[in-house]
Amino acid sequence: EHYLPEEVHRQIDQAAERVWLWSPWTGRRSAEFVPHLLDAADRGVRVHVVALSPGEADPQLRSRHEELGRVLPNVIILHMDHQELIVVDRKLIFMGSTAVSADAQGGRHEVMAVLQGADIAGRLLRHERADVLAHPPVCPQCGSPVREAALRGGDGRERWHWVCRAARDDRDCGWTDP
Repeated sequence: EHYLPEEVHRQIDQAAERVWLWSPWTGRRSAEFVPHLLDAADRGVRVHVVALSPGEADPQLRSRHEELGRVLPNVIILHMDHQELIVVDRKLIFMGSTAVSADAQGGRHEVMAVLQGADIAGRLLRHERADVLAHPPVCPQCGSPVREAALRGGDGRERWHWVCRAARDDRDCGWTDP
């Protein structure tokens, strides 16, 4: 857990094709990841960040969410999604409870497994619907790119929906689609 952020940085720095990072993006260390992600994107690596909504994050760290959206093109907000998962080049997986973008939480020990293999990485990316997240829609009502997803529905039938938050007449556009 003490060496994990540096190892993740090293793997991002060596990525050749694609990096997926699911993280609440709320920790104090999150700013340390931005230069590595930007460098990867500058070398042609497709960088995808899936983050918790800014409203669900620590209010003192909300500016980090805003920064992500400004500097990286492939940021998706998933409401109520708290995962610690990183997939590098569809073959290396970091998965566990350690928030790599946060500092240690009150001396609590956490774990992160590192798995290697294209088969398991492919299965994990399919499970997380990375193919859908990699191609967010354009809102047919207002023409804005859609970058958020939230659970909609009730009675145990909740499903993920794209949600357009673009400003329209001083309020959110409101378009949703499963």
